[in-house]
Amino acid sequence: NCIFTQSLARRNKARKELLQACAAVTLLACWVRQINGRRKLQALRREKASILIQNRYRIMSARMVLCNSLCGAICIQRIWRGALQRPKYPIMIAEAKEEARVNSKIAALQKRLADAEMKLIRADKERILYENGG
Repeated sequence: NCIFTQSLARRNKARKELLQACAAVTLLACWVRQINGRRKLQALRREKASILIQNRYRIMSARMVLCNSLCGAICIQRIWRGALQRPKYPIMIAEAKEEARVNSKIAALQKRLADAEMKLIRADKERILYENGG
């Protein structure tokens, strides 16, 4: 009976020590996993940031290439359109001068017509006044 009690006490003491050791190991393992997790998270954040920087740099480079290409295309279009229009320009200038000359003649004729109509209206008024007794 005494041996049984001693055995029971030793077993309880061993179990308590085992549970304390297990708790300590679990706590230590948790702490290690937490440290490793934080390190991995920081590494992932750095990697994500570096990928973002690389992505933005590639976009900027592509935009610069596109802008340069567009500038070159615009320059070529300008030269080509100028070459197409240069032969037509003297003809257009001559047509514009002719149109301006015709418009000035039309304006002069319209003025003469208006003056003639006013003269005719005055003559009619004088004739009516003369016929009515004046």
